[in-house]
Amino acid sequence: MSPVETPCNEHEQQIQENSRKIAELETRADYKDKRIDELNDNMKELKQSVNDLDKTINEYIIHSIKDDNSLKDYISSLENRVTTIESRQDTLYKLLLATPAVIALIGLIGAYIAFIH
Repeated sequence: MSPVETPCNEHEQQIQENSRKIAELETRADYKDKRIDELNDNMKELKQSVNDLDKTINEYIIHSIKDDNSLKDYISSLENRVTTIESRQDTLYKLLLATPAVIALIGLIGAYIAFIH
């Protein structure tokens, strides 16, 4: 055996190699732990953003429902006005149709009175 390749030197080299590999693995593990922590932070931020978005959407839905109810009330009042106007128009139309008959009746009564005198 040569003095360089003694079993102690080989074991020492293996120990140093294993120590180097362990250090590399620890570095990789630390890096992965750091990345996992960053991902957890990002997930928390994402959850908060989703919660904020959900809250905003719910507020818009509530406002939309209120606006829809206001529009329904306004449309209902307009429908009532249209119905009232149509009723008045129908009444005026009937009065206009009855006017010639009333004039003719007055004329007949006037002729009868003139005939009697």
